Amino acid sequence: MHPFATPIKIDNKEAVTNLHGALFFLLSKQSLQLTADDLKVLQKQLQQDLQEASYGYATTKLVAVFSNSMR
Repeated sequence: MHPFATPIKIDNKEAVTNLHGALFFLLSKQSLQLTADDLKVLQKQLQQDLQEASYGYATTKLVAVFSNSMR
């Protein structure tokens, strides 16, 4: 994982893939407040976002959860 700067351009596949790595790390450390069911679903969907190198639903949702936890 490389350092990244915000805002992340959602069409920059390298930056989005790097963001996916950070989100997977946060999920593995259980650093985000999610139910067990949400965690399982979002991990699976994030894997799909990663494979597509897209800023998809799971990426959007997890960034929002992270942002809200920082307030």
